[in-house]
Amino acid sequence: MRPTATPATPAVLDLRLVRSFMAVARHGSVTAAADSLGLTQPALSQHLRAFAHSLGVPLFGRVGRRLELTDAGRQLVLSLEPVLDQLEQVIAAAASPRGAVEGTLRVGAIHTYLSALVMPAAQALLDAHPALDVQVFEFAAGEVDRALLDGQIDLGLAFAREAPKRIALVPLFSETLALIAAAGKLPEAPGGITLAQLATLPLALLPERFAMRRQIDAAAQAGGYSLRPRLEGPSVEALLRAVPGGRLFTIASPLALHIAGTRRNAGLAGLAHAPVAHPGFTRTAALHRRRGRPDSAAATAFIAALGEVIGAAAAGGYLTPA
Repeated sequence: MRPTATPATPAVLDLRLVRSFMAVARHGSVTAAADSLGLTQPALSQHLRAFAHSLGVPLFGRVGRRLELTDAGRQLVLSLEPVLDQLEQVIAAAASPRGAVEGTLRVGAIHTYLSALVMPAAQALLDAHPALDVQVFEFAAGEVDRALLDGQIDLGLAFAREAPKRIALVPLFSETLALIAAAGKLPEAPGGITLAQLATLPLALLPERFAMRRQIDAAAQAGGYSLRPRLEGPSVEALLRAVPGGRLFTIASPLALHIAGTRRNAGLAGLAHAPVAHPGFTRTAALHRRRGRPDSAAATAFIAALGEVIGAAAAGGYLTPA
């Protein structure tokens, strides 16, 4: 007689259920995991119930509003991660056996890097490889690694910061945040803008939920100053549009002006910038990728195109290549 499948020995492994389980394990929330997978919450909840039933053990317990892994769930995550990585490598190799630059490449980045670097690189890549499609996604800095782990994107571009052990960082360039103002309104600062000067200016900054704002506040406080913005805006582009009148100043990546220049926007063409002379205002950008997962031919081609765009931005004085 053939053995009968029991809840503890599922006859068929449904990879959709595995992917849903891993997403919830990483996010700790059905809502966030459903958003990352493009599923409805009821559908994802059904996946969790079906997966737990097929294994015959509870995988999550609820602590307040969060889902916490049980001991069995934690052990399953540790066991599944290397297996899923290997499976993705096999599928990626099979999808493009000849190393052709084709298929779909998915890239995620923070707003400024996406606009100034990723989009030009993607356009160059599409021109060179007609069989390739590119999908570009905007994320907050803390979301890029999660999107990589969830399988939403193939490559990410964000700050070089502490990352999960399954994420590898490749430094690309460093940049110093700059004071941006209408031409002729920048303070005299031969060696760069000082914290004392910033503390006297009416500033327009991003809200505290943004990593760049938190970096600015931490650097100012470390130097003994507190910066109180007169205006908070939802994006760097919105802040730049508040500056040309000469009443406000903003602090942002110099790449924001590189974007304005490439757009030939007359309203922003008269803006000038000067670096802030404090080590806390320098940051490093890195390519984020899944550790141990080889790049596809498309990813390799994109990285080369990105290097060309970074070189052009460096020539304009907007950044320093790593």
